Order: sequence, then C-alpha cells, then structure tokens
Amino acid sequence: MHDTEVSPPSPGRRTACAALIALLAAAGVGAEERAAGAGPGGETASRRERDEFVSGAEKELAAARQRLDQMKHDVAHASGKARTDLQNAVHTLERQQRVVRAKLSRLKSATLEKWTSLKEGVESDLGKLRQSLHKHDADKT
Repeated sequence: MHDTEVSPPSPGRRTACAALIALLAAAGVGAEERAAGAGPGGETASRRERDEFVSGAEKELAAARQRLDQMKHDVAHASGKARTDLQNAVHTLERQQRVVRAKLSRLKSATLEKWTSLKEGVESDLGKLRQSLHKHDADKT
C-alpha cells in the first residue's frame, strides 16, 4: 500500500466546484419544471389560461341559457307542429347544455396538467351546442 497524501482543494477550487454544482442543479430543476409546464410563471400562465377558458365557456353557456329561456317562452305561445318542433329543440339544447356543464365542472377541478385534455371535449360540445342554436335560428327564418 502506498502512502499518498491527498491535499484538500484550494479555496478557489472549492468555490468553483460549489458554483458549478449549484448551476447544474438549477439548470436541472428549471428543465424539469419546463417539461412539466411549470417554471417561472408557467403555472400562473397555465392557471390564467384555464381561468380565461372557463370564464368564456361560462359566458357562452349563460347566453345559451337565455336563448333557451326565450325558446321556452316561444313554446308557450306556439301550437301544432311548430310547438312540437320547438319542444324537441329545447330538449336537445338542454341535454347538450348539461353535457357541457358537466365537462366544464370536471375541467375546473382538474389539475393544471390535465385540464388541456379536457378542454377539447368542452370545446367540441360547446361547438355542438352553438350549431344547434344556429340551426334553430336558421329554421326559424
């Protein structure tokens, strides 16, 4: 066995090593956060995007609710085939609106990582509701 003496690193070398370790650790954490969608302001931006989407969807649902209320009023004053057609349209629109509300509720309680996958379903069903309302308006004229 050899007697070799290992001298401790110089203070400058210790500082350089510590700085390098800190730099690598910070770079690693930043990369993981970016990959997860977080990072400096990332979570806030994602939360803000979700909140804006939810707000817009809720406004659209409120407008649809007002339109449905008007249609129900029209049903009360219609007769015959027009009444039956309006009732069927109201039932279809109410069902579509319930589906959107349920999906929107799940989206609101979802994690920030999962809400974007749920967003597509809400957008799709809102589109169907929108189309049904436009179809009813077109049929009315």
